[in-house]
Amino acid sequence: ELTFAAGDAVADHATDRIVAKLLARPMTKLRTAIAHGEALQAFSVTLESLFAGPPIPPEPQRGTAGARRPSRSSRNR
Repeated sequence: ELTFAAGDAVADHATDRIVAKLLARPMTKLRTAIAHGEALQAFSVTLESLFAGPPIPPEPQRGTAGARRPSRSSRNR
């Protein structure tokens, strides 16, 4: 709607400012935690959840659990 009303340049600038304001407090907290030598695990999990793309499906495993190879005697027949 902003692009339609004010144009691309204004919308791009507004988007940048909105994102900057949304991230200002988390980034301040992160810098403070780093300065105090605190563990960053909770911060990294939170930030990763904010910016993660769609989940990547796990690669299929080769073979199946419980599958057995034929014994040597049956292979040599």
